[in-house]
Formats: sequence, C-alpha cells, structure tokens
Amino acid sequence: MTTQKALPNDLIDSLISNYKKPEDLISENWLLKQLTKALVERALQAEMTEHLGYNKYEPVTGAAAFFCLSFLVFSWLMRVLSATLND
Repeated sequence: MTTQKALPNDLIDSLISNYKKPEDLISENWLLKQLTKALVERALQAEMTEHLGYNKYEPVTGAAAFFCLSFLVFSWLMRVLSATLND
C-alpha cells in the first residue's frame, strides 16, 4: 500500500490565493471543479499512455506503428466496402 504525500503548503496557498468565501471553492467554475477536471484528464492521459505504450506526442514505432497502420487500412477498407454495398 502506498502512503499519500501531503500537498505542499505553497501549492495550497497558490490554489486559494483568490479565495474570498466558501462559494469560491465549490461554485460551478472554480477550484473544486477545475481540480477534479485536471486530475481526471491527467489520470486518463496516463492510462492511455500505459495502454498504448507511448506518450501522446511521441512518434509511434515498432509493433505499435504496425497496429496503428493496420487499423487505418482496416478502417479505410470497411468504408470502401460499406460504400460499395450501399450503392
């Protein structure tokens, strides 16, 4: 089991620098919503990187490139066949 690290105080201070009232933390467009969105996006990106085996903007090489190319060819072929059969 991993232990949780405490958030640095300077990070917390910067996050709540514009805090005036409780609504500032929980209103529709403020801190809690922004933090949740950022954390979920970061977690999803990490999951995709782990699943695909390469980072979002990293060039694809090796087996991953072969599978990407295979998928593109398969998708194109399915569109051509679908268009041919529907005519």
